[in-house]
Amino acid sequence: MVEDLAREEGMYYEKMFSPVSIKLVKVKRDPEQKRSWDEARKGEISLILEDQNGEKLKVEGNRLVGRVLGYLKSYTGLGISDMKEMPAEELQQLLDKTCVKVRNEKKQFKALFDENGKLSGIVSTIHKQISWKKVREIVEKAVQEVCGQVVQPEGTDHPFRWSYHVPVEAENQSVSAWVGVHAGNNIINGRSGVHIWSRWRTERAESEGGIQRPACLNWCGMWMAPLQFFGIDTRRMDNIYKVLGAENVENLKLAQFHISPDMEEFAKEVKGQLKGMVKSMKKMKVVIDESIHSPLSRKEMEAILEAYRRKLNLPKYVIEQILDQVRAETVWGFSQAVSWVRTHGEFKEFKICKPVEDRDLTRKLENMAGEVLSLTPTINDLHRKVGEITLEKLLPGESVEVLVRR
Repeated sequence: MVEDLAREEGMYYEKMFSPVSIKLVKVKRDPEQKRSWDEARKGEISLILEDQNGEKLKVEGNRLVGRVLGYLKSYTGLGISDMKEMPAEELQQLLDKTCVKVRNEKKQFKALFDENGKLSGIVSTIHKQISWKKVREIVEKAVQEVCGQVVQPEGTDHPFRWSYHVPVEAENQSVSAWVGVHAGNNIINGRSGVHIWSRWRTERAESEGGIQRPACLNWCGMWMAPLQFFGIDTRRMDNIYKVLGAENVENLKLAQFHISPDMEEFAKEVKGQLKGMVKSMKKMKVVIDESIHSPLSRKEMEAILEAYRRKLNLPKYVIEQILDQVRAETVWGFSQAVSWVRTHGEFKEFKICKPVEDRDLTRKLENMAGEVLSLTPTINDLHRKVGEITLEKLLPGESVEVLVRR
């Protein structure tokens, strides 16, 4: 029977399992038919594990099958991808041989099930679950102590992704400051990391044609600070490190914590990170205020977006949406256009496609919007020293002729 754990948000029912046999099942698919995202995640093989009492456990999906094969690596000497790429008959023979060693050592692992009895994780016996509720309590206690209050955006209610307001005022209340938290998924050894990063949201309404437009509440985040602006070494120019100091810049970037059973130590680390982040976000408002008055022409925006397209595979249709949203030819206006598309843009739907909030593209755009703001001192210095920002300056070696032929 599945162990009856006290159910809390983010917790799973556990069952110890010691396989004595593993049967491989090849998933039947029509090679001509396109797969949905869910079908792609199921992969090409599933496993049926059986213990000495004849109880069976079906494991399907790329992630869970990979977890089982990962626990067998030490017995096979092969990597997970190597085993997955083997012909089905060869892999079955390898699993049969491996199970002899597994039985002799009475190898065990934990199977984690959700409230509907669906297998959600395969973990080692040393894995310790920690509920999202517990993580949230620790984070919100730290937010209360550091910020004086716990305030979240209206209309957001996610079980393991949260944002909390930071009392930082920027010029004309143009943005509000927040910290973002991702509490992890609780289904791998040591728990996936808890992420904390700095975020900003538009608060200032825009005017267009004499009509006041409400603030779009766009999100941008500081996941990392650039030392390179494509082909330009920012360390040789004015940059965010010189304006804020290296320690403050490091505090702004995404931080990851791997939770251990010592929750008191985790709580201290979270509070320490938040204190440093809030202190640095108060300093960052100087750069944000400067960005509002820092010119950046539409032609320069196009060059920067083309560089992003080439280096980060930014889709052309997304670039078009960003340019359509430019309301001011400033660094601030450019960042706002990127963050608007991140939050409100229209993204293509494919047969194999993650939800918008879980896509790499969404995170990429959020990071771009913050990165552009952080580059304000460098962009202003570039204008003083070399004039207009062009693609050739961003990506030395790329010729105009090549662009014309594209």
